[in-house]
Amino acid sequence: ELKKECGDLERKINEILEKLKLSSELVTIQKNKYLYEKDRLSRGRTTNYFVLQFEQDWKSAQINYLKTQLDLIATYAQWKTFGEHGAQE
Repeated sequence: ELKKECGDLERKINEILEKLKLSSELVTIQKNKYLYEKDRLSRGRTTNYFVLQFEQDWKSAQINYLKTQLDLIATYAQWKTFGEHGAQE
């Protein structure tokens, strides 16, 4: 039972690591979109509304990245706890 739960947590950690990688890429993409739109604004090719929208998308991506990091830390702590209990038994 304990080994099964440890295995499940290891799989979850690997899934979160993949999600973290994707989240990081999304932050970069959203930042680039924001910077491009900001440059367009300086040339009179867009409106403040769109710049703010892209900035909000970038900030949302950053928040999701941080939430994924927290999920990884919590899951890793859980895995460590199970590992310590498994070593004691």
